[in-house]
Amino acid sequence: MTVENERTKSSPGGAVLRRAPRLLHPFGSRSYAQLWISQLLSHIGDGVFYVALVHAMVVGRGSAVDLGLVLGLRSLVGILTIAYGGVVSDRFKRTRVMAVADLLRGTAVLGLVFVPTEAPLWVWAALTCVVGAGGGLFRPAYSAVIPTFLPDDHLESGNALKVLGSRLAAIMGPVLGAAVLVTGSGTAFALNAVTYAVSLVMLLGLAEPRVERDGTGTNMVVEAWHGVRAVWERRWIAATIASGTVQVLLVLAPMTVLLPLVLNERGQDEWFGVLTASTALGSVLGMFLAASRRPAYPGLIAMVGTLTLVFSLLCYLVPVPIWLFVIAMIVNGFGPAMFIVHWPAALQRSVPAHLRGRVFALDEMGAFLLQPVGLVLTPLAYAAFGLQPAVLVAILALFLTALLPLAVPGVARFANVASDGFSLKKEEGHG
Repeated sequence: MTVENERTKSSPGGAVLRRAPRLLHPFGSRSYAQLWISQLLSHIGDGVFYVALVHAMVVGRGSAVDLGLVLGLRSLVGILTIAYGGVVSDRFKRTRVMAVADLLRGTAVLGLVFVPTEAPLWVWAALTCVVGAGGGLFRPAYSAVIPTFLPDDHLESGNALKVLGSRLAAIMGPVLGAAVLVTGSGTAFALNAVTYAVSLVMLLGLAEPRVERDGTGTNMVVEAWHGVRAVWERRWIAATIASGTVQVLLVLAPMTVLLPLVLNERGQDEWFGVLTASTALGSVLGMFLAASRRPAYPGLIAMVGTLTLVFSLLCYLVPVPIWLFVIAMIVNGFGPAMFIVHWPAALQRSVPAHLRGRVFALDEMGAFLLQPVGLVLTPLAYAAFGLQPAVLVAILALFLTALLPLAVPGVARFANVASDGFSLKKEEGHG
């Protein structure tokens, strides 16, 4: 436990928060609250950026093709940068790595303020790729730094608040961006730069101890390999990441693409927004529940929780009253929230501090690597084979990816086991 956490437990503010819902307890740490607000602003900036870029490409340049190209490059660069971000976040103070990420994104976005809409596409693409690189640099560091500012029993709540902040920003950012677009995309980009700048200043104001290095030298490839080895030695982590990668490809990406297609077939396009919002509502309710207690078998609850996705998949398959579809989508968000809360907390507890950034980087890459493939292949499969085969494959893949990993020792508890072949005692000194 850090000095900040000890101080929080004995402070009057901490006493008040202990009487509040458990989800809010991490705000008793001033450092965590500052971190959370800084990243809320940064995520709001991401939403503003997206709206501004869409306006500049589609309205300003009149080209949806240009939009797809720059967004695709941004996503690709972000994924490729995650591995580098994991190594860097294990070398330096993670809040400083996040501050550099905000500096990169803020500088690139500020450049877009002064780039004419008709400028060569490579200019837009280059600056957008810098924004993507900043995002890839920031993600592993954010997940890895949370235990620095929170006691062990607040990790579930801290991770839940992290996700809730990003969901809240996903609403606020686009709305704010759309509001300022009346004066042009340049104004929106300028506002985006301000959000990154404020976030940067708040991050620099955080006191964080330096990360203990693991003695692997200055070769970043070797250090990245140590992260891979750390995951492989902990079979439960490797199995869970692998199952998640397959689930994104065969379940989550198809669900994203198929929902609007299903509604269009049924003449219910106007319900898309309601159904999407229902999933978000279910996710919020699920995170409140998941953060309320630490179960004995968090892995079992997290993996089985993802099976609630089957209810919405069945609604894709069989026409149902729209009210029942809404309920299914709420449940669709509720179950996976168990995984969203318990999984990162398990990694934060089980992985030594000096390896945490690299392990979270591999987890992020597993989550995003095959997502574009799934998004591309799903409409092709839908066109070739129809809705029913696509949904049945998704249901089968869902059950296999949720239940098969439970056969691996450690998955049910989301915890290290002696059979993983490494010394638990030795690692306790790195926590």
